[in-house]
Amino acid sequence: MIRVGIVGCGEVANKHISFVKQNPAASVVGIADRDPQKLKAASERHGIRNVYESYESLISRESPDVLHILTPPQWHREIAVHAIQRGVNVYVEKPVGINLSDAEEIYEQAERRGLLVCAGYNHLFDPCMLSLDRCARRGELGSIVYLHSHYGMNVNRQDLKGTDASGGIHWSYTLPGGLFHNYLDHPLYVLLHFLGKVTELHVLESSLGTLPQDLTDELRVFVRGSKGATGSLVLSFTIKPQLHFLDAYGRRGFARANFDTMTFLLQSTSSLPKAVSKATFNLSQAYQLSKHTVRNTLALMTGKLKPYQGMKNLIYEFYRSVSSHSGHPVPKDLVLETARCKDEIWRKCKKLHLDWAPRPSRQRTLGTKEGVLVTGASGFLGTHVVTKLVQEGYPVRAFVRKLSRIRHLEEMGVEVLFGDIREEQALDRAVSGLHSVVHLAAETSGNPRTSEDVTVGGAENLIRAVGKAGIKKVIYMSSMSVYDTVGAREGTSYDEDAPLEPEPWKRGAYACSKKLAEDLVRAAMNGQGPRWIVLRPAMIFGPGADMFFPPIGVRLGSRLILAFGRGDEPLRLVHVDDVARAVLLCLQKYFVQHRIYNLIHDEAITKNEYLTQYYARHLGRTKILYVPLPALRVATALQEHTLALLGRQPILTTYRLNCSQKSVRFSTDRIRAELGWRPSAPLQSQIDAVFSAMQDGAAAQGPEALR
Repeated sequence: MIRVGIVGCGEVANKHISFVKQNPAASVVGIADRDPQKLKAASERHGIRNVYESYESLISRESPDVLHILTPPQWHREIAVHAIQRGVNVYVEKPVGINLSDAEEIYEQAERRGLLVCAGYNHLFDPCMLSLDRCARRGELGSIVYLHSHYGMNVNRQDLKGTDASGGIHWSYTLPGGLFHNYLDHPLYVLLHFLGKVTELHVLESSLGTLPQDLTDELRVFVRGSKGATGSLVLSFTIKPQLHFLDAYGRRGFARANFDTMTFLLQSTSSLPKAVSKATFNLSQAYQLSKHTVRNTLALMTGKLKPYQGMKNLIYEFYRSVSSHSGHPVPKDLVLETARCKDEIWRKCKKLHLDWAPRPSRQRTLGTKEGVLVTGASGFLGTHVVTKLVQEGYPVRAFVRKLSRIRHLEEMGVEVLFGDIREEQALDRAVSGLHSVVHLAAETSGNPRTSEDVTVGGAENLIRAVGKAGIKKVIYMSSMSVYDTVGAREGTSYDEDAPLEPEPWKRGAYACSKKLAEDLVRAAMNGQGPRWIVLRPAMIFGPGADMFFPPIGVRLGSRLILAFGRGDEPLRLVHVDDVARAVLLCLQKYFVQHRIYNLIHDEAITKNEYLTQYYARHLGRTKILYVPLPALRVATALQEHTLALLGRQPILTTYRLNCSQKSVRFSTDRIRAELGWRPSAPLQSQIDAVFSAMQDGAAAQGPEALR
């Protein structure tokens, strides 16, 4: 029985542990992670009692035969060498080391002690790749002349977009190859598997706006191998859909291993006339893909094929090598050549890392010395607010997260500071020496814990910071979701003194956090310190926004919309420029007391009018199905109860549904009378302008957001 230890309890560990437990010849004797929460979650999920907060303790107390090292690669060399020196074989997730030197040391230490190293090159063991390899070895392709490896990666994930409570970002951004470092191994090693040692290497990098600060978001690598063939590689964060495949072109045929669909395609040369072979090629490919699809479906249903099958195959092959004292399951030369090529690629790239140095102000035209801090300055509303303030001559300091897009802020010449509103010291630096604060930062991911930390905790930190710094005025951006609308009669009008939501936790993470944060702000109004102005806007729209508003319903692809209700319910909207103008008026006006204002266009547009006249018309052929609210409430309640029985959170609650579909009105009499604010144009003119801009390509994010 092979005793297995696991170091690193992230997402990939769940797959490793599951595969180990499926192997009758192996058992997990312990797991380790420095994060107690991850350690506890893995322990409970897999029923593992032996848990350790250090890999040293796991190795010394459990004496594993094999250690799976599944930590970030910064720690691979240290952990692997420690394990090897104590007689433990190691499975090391890709990349094996940070650089070639790390990888060489790991293998040197292992070979000195007669131990094995298994690099986590799992795609070499995927069934489709094994088929391609057999095909090449049998000579069915002839001499391979050219290979192309394509790997598309989705970086629009919360773990890659977000920051933690201390402002930290995902560890992969800090690697020598930046975000590419953690993913390049996969498309590279399948290429080098056939090419051998690389004798010539060229790199083209592109920055197409997917990553902040114009970081490189697409790499194209061209290589020549010692076996005579050439190859190319694409690692893209921009191309959609995100595909993953390897093409091999030989003198006698073509083959593709598709890692996404788990299919293998072979196209041999034909003796038929070209006109005939074109048709037979189509039929041959259709037959092969259909055969693989049916076979894979049956294999998945019967458990003979698993997601990440290559990982399972590799782990089992490694254990056989350990038991039989044979060689490394993944050739050492391939691992080292992959590491060497990566080092060379990083040297040839220019823009792989973020720069978090403060950007000093370069504003040229100032009409006042009263500096303004804008939190959340890089967001949709934030950029419009900053633009308005710069136009009016206010010195602006933008406070943004480390992964924020700041090009527009830099072009305007405003001061930029990086940080997080959860960081007290960073917030103290941000408010220092200024007159006013416009607080726009809030969490919108929908994660309850993060929403509480960012929106509520951030408001608490802000209240403390502005009081200590002597800030004169704070404009806090709240939301109309703070009102108690669930029991209101149709057509009820809400002014700023109307009752607020008594049970915000029933409204979802965003609405709940906004209500709790505003509670803190309204409490601060009763104490000493700056004058507070709270703005409660309706749904904000404008160029660059997602113009499908949540109360409308649900999008199913780009051709079907399930609209909630009959379609005659009004949408509560306000244009982003009108919100920015309200912020400006609040800064310009002198307040002797704290104030709260509603912000909404006084004109209404129904769901049906909006969908048929604008949204669906812009998309083209789109089917709209209206779901009556009574039927929707029944379906929602059924979903709530079903998921509750499964121990899962509901996608939508009846309470939230009722709140979002209430046909109530909101008064803007106060802000009109006291500040002279009013919408800058008729509502339908504003909507029409946004869609016209999208149609003309003036709003770069518009069409993509719509889809």
